[in-house]
Amino acid sequence: MNTVNNEELSPAKAVAGTHHSPIGQTQKPVFKVDACQNCATELKGKYCHQCGQPSRSIIKFFGEVAQEFIANAFGYDSKLRHTVFPLLFKPGKITQDYINGKIFHYVLSIRLYLILSVICFLLMQITTDTKGLFVNDDTAKAPEKLALDKEPSGIIDKRIDSLVPQSADTSVSELDDTDNKQNQTQPEQLISTNQQTQQATLKSPEYFDFDYDDKDETFDFNGQFFSDFPKAKKVIIDIKNKSESWKKDPTPWLNKVFELFPIMMLVILPLFAMTLKLFYLFKRRFYIEHLIFCIHNHCFIYFALILEILFGQLESFLLTQSNSISQFFATVFNYLSTALMIWIIVYILLAIKRFYQQGWWLTIFKSVILSGVYFFMVFFGVLIVAIVGAWQA
Repeated sequence: MNTVNNEELSPAKAVAGTHHSPIGQTQKPVFKVDACQNCATELKGKYCHQCGQPSRSIIKFFGEVAQEFIANAFGYDSKLRHTVFPLLFKPGKITQDYINGKIFHYVLSIRLYLILSVICFLLMQITTDTKGLFVNDDTAKAPEKLALDKEPSGIIDKRIDSLVPQSADTSVSELDDTDNKQNQTQPEQLISTNQQTQQATLKSPEYFDFDYDDKDETFDFNGQFFSDFPKAKKVIIDIKNKSESWKKDPTPWLNKVFELFPIMMLVILPLFAMTLKLFYLFKRRFYIEHLIFCIHNHCFIYFALILEILFGQLESFLLTQSNSISQFFATVFNYLSTALMIWIIVYILLAIKRFYQQGWWLTIFKSVILSGVYFFMVFFGVLIVAIVGAWQA
């Protein structure tokens, strides 16, 4: 009989054996997971102490997999459950726990940020109403203007003549004679000065100077910038040509803008963290601490905006219903939406106060300045995203 030396088997393979019944009948193999399937390290618990992989197998019935997923997501020991409540109602707590090394029970910060940002901007894209975003020139006329356009020119002239008194002709002719006399008495020196000013402007235009003629729908590029970078001319002309179609359907441009929004916020995030580093320079905190603080605050803002969008959609739906119960709950969602917007402001203020531990007046003063800096970054970022989105759409 051939014997097999157990030492020649790797630990990962020495997990199965054949069990014989007393009467000599061969039964199914009995598996014993004694080694990690990933790194072949001998297991001494539910997790491998070398690579961290759990010892349990993922090859099982789908019902067990679904039950395990629900337990991990919403169970008592789930990271999601331990993260959501302090993220919404305990400003600065998660950041402080991260700094103190208590990170096991929380969802990874960057993972939470990416998930919430994608969901938030996706909901914004879905719920944004593109109708009426751009006003078409043909439909932008006033009702009175449209009514006049439909009438014959002769009727319009008679209506205008009926509104002008007879004595107005004499006064208008007198005014014309007075203007002609003033124009004739205008000094030639003033005319020559205006001409010299116009020539000087044409010879030395501003660096980014360009004009658009509404009648001919053409651009006049006068700035030196467009001579140094001729591709900028092409970008502006392409955006103008595309904008004509966006007046009817701006969806392609908006889709591109919403695709670029998460990237824009990822760029603003470290920049604003650097601003916090400068504002709290004497706190002697590492830059990564300010960055973690920004990430958690943005996670809260994204979460709050998601709830805000859902409340708004539920309110709009309930308002379309005629029964009193729907109207009541629509009012409730309206109040919740207002309270949530107020809580966002209070939350950020409390988070700054708790994390940086300064006095209230100094915290409020710095919060106002930081809010101005942040909104300037966002405004500038939205402007760039709108231009880049228009170019790439």
